[in-house]
Amino acid sequence: MDFPQQKSTDFREWVSFMEGEQTLNSWGYTRNFQGQCCIRNKVEDYSFAVTENNSVLAICPLVVTEKDGVRSFTNDGSYLRGPIISSQVEERRRNGILDDILAHVDELALASSASYVGFFFDPQPTYRFHANPLQEHGYIDTTLNTQILDLGLSEKEMRASLRKSYKALINKGLKTYELRVISCANADPLIHEIYRQTHIKAAGRETRPKWTFDLQFEELKAGEATMICMTYEGRFVQLDYFSHRNGYVYYSSAADDPEFSESCEVPLGHAILWFAQDYFRSQGMKYLEIGWQLYGTQLFSSPSRKEMNISYFKRGFGGFAASLYRGLKFYDPAIRERIVRDAVAQYLEALPQG
Repeated sequence: MDFPQQKSTDFREWVSFMEGEQTLNSWGYTRNFQGQCCIRNKVEDYSFAVTENNSVLAICPLVVTEKDGVRSFTNDGSYLRGPIISSQVEERRRNGILDDILAHVDELALASSASYVGFFFDPQPTYRFHANPLQEHGYIDTTLNTQILDLGLSEKEMRASLRKSYKALINKGLKTYELRVISCANADPLIHEIYRQTHIKAAGRETRPKWTFDLQFEELKAGEATMICMTYEGRFVQLDYFSHRNGYVYYSSAADDPEFSESCEVPLGHAILWFAQDYFRSQGMKYLEIGWQLYGTQLFSSPSRKEMNISYFKRGFGGFAASLYRGLKFYDPAIRERIVRDAVAQYLEALPQG
């Protein structure tokens, strides 16, 4: 097997892999989406493919970022998407390919002076790991859950799984607000700019540069994303952004106008998310992942109260929890000790007193 670095090949093998895969949950590996990652502290891109006999067997995002003098294979300190292996590879061989990929990551870490690496795996509808495969390779397990809606269920079945209080709120929302779909068929840069400005307004600051929103618009035009917009008397009050590929949809972001949402009588989120899952079902999509689940402080995960409330809100739509396998591997003992000690301290501080 060979491991061609994709920056040096202009991502030729990467694009070939993506075009050939029709079943993998691979929305997070498109070039448009990958371009939005590692935007603050990127040093060098070591992303590579795995090839054999002119076939591309896998791809692996791998970017060096540097913060406070520490180099790591991470998404600006968070986790990179892990290697993704072709669905055409038999399960028995898939494990061996993953072994070789992670061994190559170790070699690149030494060559690039990376102190640690963080990977996570998106749930796959065609095959699922039965346990965290990173643990076999010296990674600390930091697994979380993510919530997924099965769009193969009927509307009646979906409604039956809703939290009881949501049904009335959804009905009121659908009667109060107008909803519209923005896709590749009607991609409008003016509406996308409203999304960007609403995102800034909701956050209270500009959290990321304009060119990342430009890449999102490229996703939209390429049919790799959809926006669901909610308006009230012609005013955009919430715009939700969904990435998708191969029948799998991911709820990427939501931006609401706080001047409206903080005082409106009918909440926005219930109706717009219900409308979204109904729309994507009508488009033949199979799954809608509505977000990582943060129940409380865990080692290496210290969510805010707002983040936990968002997780609770999303669980109210039913669906099922799937393991989001994550892991950290350290190559520098001093950095490992510092990061682990910080994680333990945050965990202990969050524990109830007394």
